[in-house]
Amino acid sequence: MFAAGSVYTLVWLLGDRWLLRGGHHVLTSTHLDLQVGARASACIPRDAIEEAQPLRQPVLEWRRAHPYRDREAVNITPFDKPNLVLRLRAGALCTMTHHGVERSGVRYVFLYLDCPQQLLRALAA
Repeated sequence: MFAAGSVYTLVWLLGDRWLLRGGHHVLTSTHLDLQVGARASACIPRDAIEEAQPLRQPVLEWRRAHPYRDREAVNITPFDKPNLVLRLRAGALCTMTHHGVERSGVRYVFLYLDCPQQLLRALAA
């Protein structure tokens, strides 16, 4: 039983890493398209993004200063610590899937970007 569980975990991790290679984040004139393998995807209209800010502290510290309910946040960063948080407008209509579950009512999206300043500049333009 232990061996089967170990093999299953190894296959799941390898599959997840393989799918992450196809992940992407694309900002268009109308929306932000996030894709992190099979783990998470989102199509967020640009006008639904109320604020984007760098995350320079752990999420738990940030949460103390910006309280929210668990169901209002999603962390779509696979392995790295998030370095950017998007705050969405209340009632924003966006499609978001996290671990195969469709999510609604999300106000905070935590993600890791190699160059977060690049997205911040593009959203500000």
